[in-house]
Formats: sequence, structure tokens, C-alpha cells
Amino acid sequence: MRIWVICGFLAGMLFAAGCNAESPTDTSPASETAFVPASPADSLALRLYEAHGGEAWEAAPYLRFDFAVEQGEQQRVVARHLWNRTAGTYRVEWTNSETDWVALLDLHSDDDPPVGQVFQDGEEVVGEAADEALQQAYQRYINDTYWLLAPLKVLDEGVQRTYDADASTAGREVLHLSFGDVGLTPGDQYWLHVDSETGRLVEWAFHLESMPEDAERRRFIWTGETAFDSAAGRIHLHTRKESTEGNMAITMPTLDLPEAVDESLFTDGTPNRLQ
Repeated sequence: MRIWVICGFLAGMLFAAGCNAESPTDTSPASETAFVPASPADSLALRLYEAHGGEAWEAAPYLRFDFAVEQGEQQRVVARHLWNRTAGTYRVEWTNSETDWVALLDLHSDDDPPVGQVFQDGEEVVGEAADEALQQAYQRYINDTYWLLAPLKVLDEGVQRTYDADASTAGREVLHLSFGDVGLTPGDQYWLHVDSETGRLVEWAFHLESMPEDAERRRFIWTGETAFDSAAGRIHLHTRKESTEGNMAITMPTLDLPEAVDESLFTDGTPNRLQ
């Protein structure tokens, strides 16, 4: 995988986390047939999914968020995202070496990466340069949405769930996630710490396939819980993930689930329209 340098090596590691998000069509088993738990791990996963607003999330038409890295008192927005979840159209904007990039993806396509267009400073890019930028944009989509939506993806096809009884306590239950032959980095593993009272995620730890086998897990506290109300119910998302190792965090300084957006955003390559 190509690792984006965000704010040095540490942020590059953070880009790798989340690359197991399964399907660009964003279809979980619960959206097609009722998910029937077959194990304690399945039961915990279903509770986590529902506590974050699973059915309401499935009905949400749009997602708008920024992905940022905070170190000390400095915060840098790495990418800006907009997703039409019904049509499968996706816009991601980022700046690299003072160059403004826009990628417009069709997540319903069967290609890998999905078909789409890429614009550099407002001019469409073609050929190998476009292919490379589309791959980067797709990786950005996979990574950044997983940092935001992990609790809502625990029922995805290909996710292998185990109840970690040794790590669970009266106040927290721990769901261990590994993966079959899916995603960009199937060797990654995650441990989701679920609040026993609310059923929502409070912390996660991960060990990535790119890390040394004996490396300690990276741990992040999930804070900044935000509730979004809709006709289909309430959705709970977190805008801040704080590292337990030091003074850094992954944040979503912009986060919204709008009912409508300007659809030209999915066809227009003009930069910085999401600012």
C-alpha cells in the first residue's frame, strides 16, 4: 500500500489503520436480511452497531466530514469528504505540496479502484497520473471513513469477530476483529472496547500487518461523541480519537449528515468547494 505522509511517520501509520473497510458499496448484512447472532462476539457486534444507530445510518443519504491530524496545538485538515450514499458518488479534496486535488469516484463501480475523475488545480488529469491519484483517493476513502465509522462496519462481510473474554471487564466488553481475504490490508487486527452500559465504542487498539509482529498495539480513546437525529432514528459518531501514547489525535472538525447537498459537487472538479 502507498502510505501518505501526513505529519511524519506517525501519521503515515495512522493512514494504514482502517484499510480493512470492506465494501465500497457500503452494504452490511443488516441492510439486506436480519442479522442473527451466532456467538457472543456477534451479539456484542450487533449491540455496538445498533447503539451507534445502525438502521438510521443505513438510511442516511449523505455524509460530509473532514479528516484531520492534531499534534500539540496544531491541527491540519488532511482531506475533505462528501458522500452520496444512495448514488455511490464520492468527492474527496486534498492539498499536496501546494497542489489542490479533487477526486470524483463512483463507489458503485466494480473496478478497483473505482472509476472516476481526478483534477489537479482544477484541470483534469489523465493517464497513469490519474490512475495513481484515483488509487490514493480510494485509499483515503477507505482509511478515513473507517476511522469515523468502524462501529457501523462490524457486521460487514468478511469481518471475523471474536469475543475477547480475557480483556473484557464489568464496565467494558472487547470485540476482536480480524479479516478474511478482504480489504486492502487483511492482516490488520482491531480490538474494540465497548461500554457495557451504552453499547458504544470508547476505545480501540490495533495491530497493523505493516507493523513488526512483536510491536505493541496502538491505542486511541474515542471521544467527542455527537448525535444526529433523523426520521430513521439517532446516529452516534465520534469526532475525536486521542492517542494514549502522547499529544496527538485524529479529529473530524467538520462532521454532518445533511439531507441534501449541491449535486454538482460530484461532477465539478473545481478545488476547495468543501471548505
